[in-house]
Amino acid sequence: MTDHGQESDEELTMVVELSSGGAPLGPSLEVDADHPLTGGLRQILAEGKPGSVSHFLVLESGDDRRLLGTVSHTVGDRLLFGPAAHVQVSTGDPHSRFEGATLDHLTLDAPGKAGRHPSHIAVRDLPAEHSRGLGWTTVPPPGHKVPWFSLLLPEIGELPVLPDRLLIHIPRRWSDLGAYGERVIGSIGGLDRIRLPVPSSLPSFVQLDFGVGRGRDWRRLQHRPLPWAYKQEIVSDAPAGEQQITVSEATIGLSDRIGVTILAARPAGRLGGAHVLRPRLSR
Repeated sequence: MTDHGQESDEELTMVVELSSGGAPLGPSLEVDADHPLTGGLRQILAEGKPGSVSHFLVLESGDDRRLLGTVSHTVGDRLLFGPAAHVQVSTGDPHSRFEGATLDHLTLDAPGKAGRHPSHIAVRDLPAEHSRGLGWTTVPPPGHKVPWFSLLLPEIGELPVLPDRLLIHIPRRWSDLGAYGERVIGSIGGLDRIRLPVPSSLPSFVQLDFGVGRGRDWRRLQHRPLPWAYKQEIVSDAPAGEQQITVSEATIGLSDRIGVTILAARPAGRLGGAHVLRPRLSR
């Protein structure tokens, strides 16, 4: 993966090359600097301030490779996920202003008092002053990672084909483009792959459970898939009893003291759309 900038009179274009061999890639994907994929990069893109590192996530099924989104480690030890596809927020509350809104990004902050890990969601369908909320905190069980969130997709085809290049258009605001470019390039952490298992029965959907570990032994902490297949509000045609699923695991080391584990599975059932869920959501 390499990055460089192309200059014009009014804007810059940050080029992130995602090709690394394997199956043919899709055409270049062009986005603006406020796209959900750039959530962890916005401060450095807009203000030139370093301090964040973003990893691009790729979901693979056989030779089919799709761009899933970005996970970023930002200033203040905050984590941030931005999706590549249109994803709805599911709150379970039809009166919530966030119910069914389009996800922009989802955060997880460093733990506060009593080891509680706070999080919030930002959406794209509301005015800026009302677009953030759904505050949530959790204390993971001893020996377990923080259950950050789950991303559910009807099928892998909901995601864009992995492009050969990602083109990010940035308003030009700097005279020292060399120094700015070096800071931006330093904010790209790499490309991480998640292998999707073959479904054991049909219909099935894609489930990705994100867990976060902190501390020197974060890799040893456990992380388990969540039983979203039985959430009847969003999943239909799920089996009535317990089901056996195959789970694959991908680990992203963001530093020597923090990392993300993603569990990928294909539970039985049918989804009407893409959803992001947390084990507990409130206003």
